[in-house]
Amino acid sequence: MKRISLFLMLSLLALNTWSQDVSGSWYGRISVMGNDLRLNFHINEEAGQYSATMDSPDQKAFGIPMQSATYQDQVLILKVSNITYTARLDSAGNLNGEFKQAGIKTELYMTHQELTDTIKQEVQRPQDPKPPFPYHSEEVKFKGGGNYELAGTIFRPLKGENYPIAVFISGSGAQNRDEELLDHKPFLVIADYLARKGIASLRYDDRGTAESGGNQHLGSSYENALDAAAAVEFLKASGYEQIGLIGHSEGGLIAPMVASKDSSIAFIISLAGPGVSGAEIIKKQSIDIAKAEGTPEESLEVQKIVSEYIFDRAAALPENDPDSIASIIEQGLQLLNPEQVEIALGGMSKEEYIQTSVQQISNEWMFYFLCFDPREAWKEVSCPVLALNGEKDLQVNADINLGAIQQALAEGKNPKLTSIKYPDLNHLFQHATTGAPSEYAKIEETFSPEALRDMNKFIRKSTGLHQKMMRYIDGGVAVLLLILLFFVLKKTVKGNK
Repeated sequence: MKRISLFLMLSLLALNTWSQDVSGSWYGRISVMGNDLRLNFHINEEAGQYSATMDSPDQKAFGIPMQSATYQDQVLILKVSNITYTARLDSAGNLNGEFKQAGIKTELYMTHQELTDTIKQEVQRPQDPKPPFPYHSEEVKFKGGGNYELAGTIFRPLKGENYPIAVFISGSGAQNRDEELLDHKPFLVIADYLARKGIASLRYDDRGTAESGGNQHLGSSYENALDAAAAVEFLKASGYEQIGLIGHSEGGLIAPMVASKDSSIAFIISLAGPGVSGAEIIKKQSIDIAKAEGTPEESLEVQKIVSEYIFDRAAALPENDPDSIASIIEQGLQLLNPEQVEIALGGMSKEEYIQTSVQQISNEWMFYFLCFDPREAWKEVSCPVLALNGEKDLQVNADINLGAIQQALAEGKNPKLTSIKYPDLNHLFQHATTGAPSEYAKIEETFSPEALRDMNKFIRKSTGLHQKMMRYIDGGVAVLLLILLFFVLKKTVKGNK
């Protein structure tokens, strides 16, 4: 999912940093796979210890805390996972270095001079909603799954009553109510489309994001599901009756978690939602994305060996124990020959590699995601389900996950499933060439019109909105016929006189 899958671009959001005379703010730009990204580092030094944060302005990501760094003899070395940045402080006081990830290398030159421009042209997002808006928009706040408030927006039709309403559930990571990413706002586009079709929606900022309270960095999908359930309860208390769920990526995991415990849910739309465990998803996506991004064959082989060994065994642990995870990682490295070990370490020492990997896997969100099998939740879902995936989705494989959702619903005796696999659509439901994450920002389309139409059709059918509209139309036609008959009879009587 987004937290673990935007490979080069979004994995940059987990870098590390440095210091000494390197304290202060640094600015630079990298070019990887045709993407130009500005990177800013803000470094502080206190009692010989350094801390830093990172900004990625072109991705609208700011204040990301760094994890580690070394700076000695004018040389800065930053390492995390298979990413290494090595730079030397030159005579002009600037950082001249090399950025490496797996088999990819690029120069990264940084100065204290802020870069205010973006290399890319102004983005075009033709699907972004434009006024006038033929629906009501209401800002709301409601109690989340813990001791905090969530902030959101309700779109509702201008006319009608008891119309269906959908709660939007975002993908992993800190997402605002529009699920904004790389200048795309897919949830806003979908909500606007549905409102114009007579379907209401509630979108909310994730916990600890934008205007919502709480802490996004604490908790797992379980806590995220509590927030989604709280949104449903808020709508019930506000008088809404036909409440459904629309979840994208991790949101497609949370939707069945909520619906399995609440039989009143009217429908679920799973947009690239998981049907298998996080361990299975990560193993598949890491190889598919790396291959699409041009990772060398020898690196792919190493990644496959290590990831399959580590993630399967970590997911089978009875509890989140860092020592056990460290032991598993060390055993995984023993499967490699010396040449392959060097590729796996990516310039790190063995100890650094194990420590970094343990920090990632033992993260509360990640460990829960690895272990949780959504099939158990899907088996308990009784409402109609629309499961959509793109054939070129490299993050949540369409065949594996749609098949698992179908099987789980069948085991739970729920026949109300419609599943669609769209050719040429990626994880964000854009028409794509390869499906690689590096394409996301370049594609002008935010969300497939075909998928929008299918979502509208499904909600109308599942909630009876189509029949209501037909009755409304039929009633209107009947009134018109009566009026017409009245004037015909009036004219006939007048003529007879």
